[in-house]
Amino acid sequence: MKKRILFIISLFLMITAFIPNVFAATYGAVTVLTNPDDVEIVTNRGKTTITYKNPIDIQIAEEDETLGRPGGSGWLGMRINAPSDSNENSLKDATYYSIVEGVGESKATAEVKKFLDKRDGSWYIDIWSGISLDRIREAEQNNLNSITRDWYFDWDGNGVYEQEVTVVMPLININLTDENGNVLYTPESMSEKVKTEKLDNIPKTGFIYAIVNYLSYLF
Repeated sequence: MKKRILFIISLFLMITAFIPNVFAATYGAVTVLTNPDDVEIVTNRGKTTITYKNPIDIQIAEEDETLGRPGGSGWLGMRINAPSDSNENSLKDATYYSIVEGVGESKATAEVKKFLDKRDGSWYIDIWSGISLDRIREAEQNNLNSITRDWYFDWDGNGVYEQEVTVVMPLININLTDENGNVLYTPESMSEKVKTEKLDNIPKTGFIYAIVNYLSYLF
């Protein structure tokens, strides 16, 4: 009986030691391209969360059709490598998609793309999270304290997205400027702008407006 128990324990330990290595081969390495010293990275098997923990300067980039880059946004870049044992054949059906959290996007609304069609190098792809004034306002309107984008990767093309990469940009750490360096957003300036916009939506006559107008001078 004791021998059987010892055999079962030994077998269990062998299996649990082997499984992580199997899973590790299905995930690609993640490298931060934009301000790598200002992020916190947490990885748990197939899920990597990258959070910008320090304030950073983000400048709106001009549109570049050759790069497929739209205008109106600044960009946070990450490089995602295919799993180390990948080759052209193993990646022929690999796909990925991305969504922004908290604003009504989902897999059903996302555009699924083929890795081999969009890759930037033989075995990697550079992904970009756009930061714009519209995105910031959208986040605030949805009572979000960050702009969070998720990427999902199905490396073997079996329909299961086994790797997830999440980029979290807290609003409080965004300093956004336009192409010429003019300030578009800081946490302090935007809070004042939101206050102004709310006041502008109130009718400019009547008792309620008089009270709100008076309180705005106090605060």
